[in-house]
Amino acid sequence: MEHFLSLDGCKLTFDGSCKAEGKIWFVANEFNALCCVEEGSCEACFVGSIPSEDIFAKYLYADIKYFQGKLYLTPLVANEIVVYCIETGEFQTITLETTRTFAANPYVAWLKFIKSVIVGESLYMLPRSYPAIIEMDLITHQLTYHTQWLSDIQGKTVNRDALFWTDCVLKDSQLILPSAIANVVFSFDTITKKFSVIYSGNQPVCYSGISEIQDGILLSDRNSGRLKLLDLSQNRLMPYGKMPEGFRAHEIIGYLDFLQIEDNIFAIPWWINMLIQIVPATGEILPVKNYDEERGENKDVAVRRAWVYNRKLYCMNNFTGEIDVFQQNGVFEKSFAVTASENFAHNMEKHIVHNKTQMFEESIIFPLKGYLSYILKKVQSF
Repeated sequence: MEHFLSLDGCKLTFDGSCKAEGKIWFVANEFNALCCVEEGSCEACFVGSIPSEDIFAKYLYADIKYFQGKLYLTPLVANEIVVYCIETGEFQTITLETTRTFAANPYVAWLKFIKSVIVGESLYMLPRSYPAIIEMDLITHQLTYHTQWLSDIQGKTVNRDALFWTDCVLKDSQLILPSAIANVVFSFDTITKKFSVIYSGNQPVCYSGISEIQDGILLSDRNSGRLKLLDLSQNRLMPYGKMPEGFRAHEIIGYLDFLQIEDNIFAIPWWINMLIQIVPATGEILPVKNYDEERGENKDVAVRRAWVYNRKLYCMNNFTGEIDVFQQNGVFEKSFAVTASENFAHNMEKHIVHNKTQMFEESIIFPLKGYLSYILKKVQSF
């Protein structure tokens, strides 16, 4: 049967993924589709669409986490938090409280959160512009809105834009949170639920990536991407290492993540041009990949998301739509694309047809010509 979706050659991308029950799960950036991929495969199967969201909405979710048979979707563009039960195939939506804009920084409805982290039986959603860190009890699904940090950075903000955080590390029961809008590093105790300021500087600096190393906390300057070492014992921030030749910043947010494989740390570039490998044992900073070769005139981020699996680094390349794979020593191994399975379009179309109120907008994957041809053939078959 002819399909009205045009998915031939479509590379599926995502901002978050997780491994659960023998499969890799993600929500496609290209449209409203929860997908899964069998381990060892590159073909995605259509699982379902979130009922409350537009079927062709893009970049709906910033992250996805797994806990006791359920998937938890953290909203970026989406209007609600979503819980998906793998066994029953049912979606549950949880409404967010109406926001009030933080005085110094705007709330942008399509830039809600940036990532999530599970600590014990709680999921913490780190906001990009939503003025609260949201804690979800993974047993009861009750939400708690943590906002104390807003008053702690009042009057200290450097960047007045829609980005509160980009990264965090878990140290014992403490979430260490470097601010992306102020020269402040917080600690949040996940047991007592209290915030404390562990570093506050006077320079107009704020942060993106963070990693714990033997001598303290490694941070990257949000704007320049250059590395700093925070010595907690002396409450002192110092430059760290020498950046590789050719290193440069394109926009305002350097690194999205610091990911560790064995004794090496990989700094995942957002607007910085270069994926780098940090070797704490020697203090070396080594170039791994320069994304300027693929960037061209593209002003967007270099890597949408990265993760570590079987001691290899996987980076979702935003310029090619493919996943770049690097070995633990930084050597490039391969690139591959996640594509739609043979029955993906058919399964997704069934969902669309059943949604009688859906408004359609023409796009590359939804060409009007194909849809009209599909409708005419259905009419003629009666």
